[in-house]
Amino acid sequence: MRYFLGFIGCVLLSGFVFYADDQTLVTHRVDAPALQKMSGAALVFTAQAQAPDVQALQREIPVKGSCAGKFNVKIQDSNVELCPTQYKIDVPEEAEDMLIELEKGGKFDMSFAIAPNDPVGTSGKNFFIFTRRGKDIFNSELGVIDRDGGLETGPWYIAILNYEEKARDYSVIASPDPVVLKSGEAYNGSILDNTIGGRSNGRGGLLGFVDYKISVPQGTTSFKANLHNNSSGSINLYIRFDKPVDLNRDGDVLADYIGERPGKDVSLTVTDKSNPPLKAGNYYLKVANFDNQRQLFVLTATAGADTTQPPPAIKVQPSTLSFNAEAGGRNPASQQIQITNGGGGTLNWKATVDQPWVSVDPASGTAPSNVNVNVNIAGLAAGTQKAKVTIAADGANNSPQTVDVTLTLTQPQPQTPPTLQVKPQSLTFNATVNGSNPAGQTLEITNSGGGTLNWTAVADVPWISLSANSGAAPATVTVNVNIAGLAVGTQQGRIIVSAQGAGSSPQLISVTLNIAPPTSTAGQVFAIRFVRIEFPTPEKWDRSVKDGCVVYKNISNGPATVKFTLNNGDALSVDIPAGKEVIVCGTIAHIDTRP
Repeated sequence: MRYFLGFIGCVLLSGFVFYADDQTLVTHRVDAPALQKMSGAALVFTAQAQAPDVQALQREIPVKGSCAGKFNVKIQDSNVELCPTQYKIDVPEEAEDMLIELEKGGKFDMSFAIAPNDPVGTSGKNFFIFTRRGKDIFNSELGVIDRDGGLETGPWYIAILNYEEKARDYSVIASPDPVVLKSGEAYNGSILDNTIGGRSNGRGGLLGFVDYKISVPQGTTSFKANLHNNSSGSINLYIRFDKPVDLNRDGDVLADYIGERPGKDVSLTVTDKSNPPLKAGNYYLKVANFDNQRQLFVLTATAGADTTQPPPAIKVQPSTLSFNAEAGGRNPASQQIQITNGGGGTLNWKATVDQPWVSVDPASGTAPSNVNVNVNIAGLAAGTQKAKVTIAADGANNSPQTVDVTLTLTQPQPQTPPTLQVKPQSLTFNATVNGSNPAGQTLEITNSGGGTLNWTAVADVPWISLSANSGAAPATVTVNVNIAGLAVGTQQGRIIVSAQGAGSSPQLISVTLNIAPPTSTAGQVFAIRFVRIEFPTPEKWDRSVKDGCVVYKNISNGPATVKFTLNNGDALSVDIPAGKEVIVCGTIAHIDTRP
């Protein structure tokens, strides 16, 4: 656990160092730089500056760089150099805080700034700056930001600040804390030397700043942690259940299990017979360094029912795949193989193919996995092709395994041209004048031949409308009619459906619209399409011509009858009120029977 001195806008890191002398451990507080939140507007690039490069930062592994002095910036009233490379690290949700270490290789006046989501210095974006101006200058700078101090989940960017005129070399480390370990997976880490801020601790040791956490599930019978030293110094391993490894006020390490083997690998195994016994829950691990040089290590924690479990074994289903296609045609659909672990441990696999026309996706993974196998027939002749997919896994007792792939390509068959077919060939609609439009009806457009049939459709009269005027067969088209403004009688129209290059094109669909007169002709305004008109009482009518139409006006004191023979053969008699007119334009009579 880290200790913080908190105040608004600033977080101080308190690091702790302990010594091993007659089993007595004492603490030593390390000066740390202040973390101040500033507006991005306070960091201004000059006209010569370019956008900084961004480099991914590995957790706890030092990344070396050099501040070449090419990026002159101004922070508040101080001119400094911002190194051209910024470093990015992702903070997971489980992280409680993040540690940043800057090793300068000398007592140089350098520090660093950090920013969430966007690089430091992005216009208008806030950032945090670690600064020790006016204090002692050491070889290393340490900084911590926690959730209360502004740590957010997601990407963070680290920029190095050089307050000196000369270019300086440095290395930088960042690590979210705690680091969540996965059972059986190796984690590469490092720990600072036991000299902090240029102060030697003699034979003392430095308890690392980063916690490691692993979850031990119910039913686990053993928990094993192994610390492999990649360097030559002496490092120890400490484990504690439910709480991070820590120091008390007297400098004693608070841990349940301690592993000490100077200069060698350290292993700790916890079972139900250990003291304290193994429990289900979270275990915290921490590393200590007793050497005056940074130590690199590999930490592996394994929680399992049996540490003597069998090795992984590759299990692949199916063992053969068959593809069929027509030469020169489309690629056949992909097929899947399932890779599972038939043994113990973790099975990390890789897949390779021996023919260029076969591909797999993904090409590697951890079992269980589904792998898509694809074939590309471009350029392949008709016949049978053979290939193998090989699945290999390090440590598996039956590696590799193969899947046989057979591709059969047939000769392309002569293609039958498309043939246009439309059903039905005629449509009939019935309506009443001044009433609602009748319900729509459908046409089915199909291809009774081969290939692809692309069609177009158009009506030759404006009162017919189509739901679609083009498409590819098969298709269903809805036909609607609009009776507004149409006369009593029968209307005729056509729908022309065409398909370029297709047989039986075009198709002509006849459309008949029968419009009946109103149930009562009294008090109506409508038109009649007729073939014969008769005035039984001609003395009641005055005849005149207006705008090319013949106007008949009822000049009697009462209604006068007009008889029509419609274009469909029906007879219709209409009584016209006194003073009203019948206007005849060609074969259309316009009627107004309103009083």
